[in-house]
Formats: sequence, C-alpha cells, structure tokens
Amino acid sequence: MQYDETHQNKFDRIAELLNAFMGNKFDNYIELQNFVENHIGTVSKELDDKFQEVDKNEDVDKWNTEMSKLEDELGYEGFKFDHEFTNRIRFSSIIQTYSMLEVYLKWLCERLRKINHNPFGIADLKGNSDLEKGKLYLKRVYNLDFSKLEPEWSFLNDMKKIRNQIIHNNGEFQTKDKEIVRIIEKIELLGRMWDDIEPGMKPNKNYEIKIVSKELNTKFINYVRTFFAKVLSEINTV
Repeated sequence: MQYDETHQNKFDRIAELLNAFMGNKFDNYIELQNFVENHIGTVSKELDDKFQEVDKNEDVDKWNTEMSKLEDELGYEGFKFDHEFTNRIRFSSIIQTYSMLEVYLKWLCERLRKINHNPFGIADLKGNSDLEKGKLYLKRVYNLDFSKLEPEWSFLNDMKKIRNQIIHNNGEFQTKDKEIVRIIEKIELLGRMWDDIEPGMKPNKNYEIKIVSKELNTKFINYVRTFFAKVLSEINTV
C-alpha cells in the first residue's frame, strides 16, 4: 500500500529541512569566524605584549631607541591584526550569511511552488535582488503581510545594503551615501574606521565601514532564522 503524503506533511518536511540546513551551515559559519578571530586575537596580544615590555623601560633614550625599532619591525603587523584582518574577516562573514539568506529563500519558494503546483516561481519575477523577488513571490502567492515580519525584514534589508557596499565599493563610502550613513548610525555594531581618531566626516572623502564586533554576524544569523520561522508560521495559517 502506497503512503499518500498530505500537503501538511509536505509543508512540515520543508520546514524541517530548512531548519536543518540553516542549523548546519550557520553553526559552521559562527565556528569558523570564532576560530579565525581567536587566532587574530592571539597574535594581536603577542604583539601588544612586546610593545608593553619595551614600554616598561624607564631609560628615556633606550625607550626611544627600542620603541622606534619595534615600530619599524612590527608597527604594520599591529595594524593588520588589530584592524585590517579583523574587519575583513567580518566583511566576509556578512557576505556569506547574506548569500545563504538568498539561497534559502529561493529554495523555500521553489519547494512551496512544487507542493502547491503554482504556475510560476521566484525565477519568473523581476526584482533588484533575490531577496526582493522572494518578497514579491510570497506576497503574490500567499498575500503575506510583511509588517508581521518586523523587525527582521528591515534588518535584513539594511544588511543587504551593507553587503552591497562591501562587494561593490570595498566597504568604502562618503557622506553623500546617506543610506549607508543611516544604517551605520542605526546599528550599534557598525561604525567607521578610525572614528575614534578622526571624529566627524568630511565631504568627498572615502571612509571604510567598520564592523565593531563579530556579534553583528551572530545577530544577522539569528534574524535570518527568525525571519524564516515567521514566514513559515504565516504561510501555514493561509
């Protein structure tokens, strides 16, 4: 006797698979980021310890000589491990998380199309991004109210703009990039490189987005998971 799987069984299976996919992939992303950042932190501390050891020297002339020598040898290394490497690995993490957000959204829409026998899919829609196409698909097929997906939906769109700025402009922006400035001011885990040294922004000067903490990607991942949970919950009541 062949088992005839119900529509609800199929839907539940989709939700189960999606959660499993996200759990495995995102847990690995967080583990990888922690591994790399811990290594960067270890090297950075070793460099700081060398400078602190020289700083203990009470002989001014000797201090000047040794500190100048150390800065020549390790000054750039300190910059890389304290600033450049940390920010770049965080850029990479945001790009990866956003990529998987779009991958999972396309996957979900396609699976829903199949079990509901919809005549069109997400690939048939026009939009500036797969995130926007996913929204159009869910609204058109399920009449999904995206106000019920807040604050996650707004946050995901903000992170899309940060991701685009990283990919297309190397993370650089100017005061005229008002959307980027707005997002940086809105999300406390974002900032501007060297804003503690050079407060304020000047027109027509390039600045670099700074991801203040690795916790931004953790928050991003949590918002992606909550977003999909809300989407599935809303669809299941249709």
